[in-house]
Amino acid sequence: MLSFREGCITCAFFLVAVVTPAQGATPTVNQPAGLNTGFTSFYDGFPAAQPGQFAYLGYYRYSHANQLRDNSGNRIDAFNPMKLDVWVSNHQFLYTFADSPFDGASLGLDLIIPLVGFDTHFGGPAKLKANSGGVGDIFVGTYLQYHPLTNVRGEPVFVHRFEIGFNVPTGKYDANRDINPGANQWSFTPTWSATWLPEPRWTVNWRLQYLYNFKNDDPASSQPLTWRDGSVNDTQAGQLVWLNFASEYEVAPTWHVGINGYYLKQITDDKVNSDTLK
Repeated sequence: MLSFREGCITCAFFLVAVVTPAQGATPTVNQPAGLNTGFTSFYDGFPAAQPGQFAYLGYYRYSHANQLRDNSGNRIDAFNPMKLDVWVSNHQFLYTFADSPFDGASLGLDLIIPLVGFDTHFGGPAKLKANSGGVGDIFVGTYLQYHPLTNVRGEPVFVHRFEIGFNVPTGKYDANRDINPGANQWSFTPTWSATWLPEPRWTVNWRLQYLYNFKNDDPASSQPLTWRDGSVNDTQAGQLVWLNFASEYEVAPTWHVGINGYYLKQITDDKVNSDTLK
């Protein structure tokens, strides 16, 4: 079984196996592309769009891989020599409503449109086929942005936001390709983002996230897929929980230094035709 983790390859959905052309491929199931494991970090709990305003944010990421490994961490030499370069630009549009039915919080809307590009080469006996670049799966969500809690001097000390949203299967997708901008599945993800200021120039930030994946009813593979001597009708990636964390300090006006990272864990097994994939 092949295993791909976000942070190594962040922008493509894979469903592949190493086979000879005459064999059927046993499917492997992977998480949808573009998981937010650091696109946002510093001042994460603060609003990008103030009440009654629009905001635009752009995030850009380049990823490079020159080898693939199985789920035990062993290198798969059948693909070598190989190259997989991925470019992603996420375009986020936010609007916070001026009026809100909630005391101390404002409602908002969130839309993220990813654009994805690939450059691939596989020189070994096993090869993966990549779709051309294009629009990935868009994200639509709604959030509740809480007003900052302040100290006696009126300085913010804690601000946070709750959001629920869906990854919508709008991305470019070809079931006969192993690498696609889109995942051909819905995903539901609630998040809690927060920023704590122990003192005015120092912030501690976190974003707790959960992901539930719905079924992909047309799994992608350049090879015929089989499961338990039958055809593959659908796949479903397991549920995820993860935490982004970051801290930064203002060393001079407009200059900050900081660190960030994440911890991610899959809490349920992947499934093929509703059967657990071990």
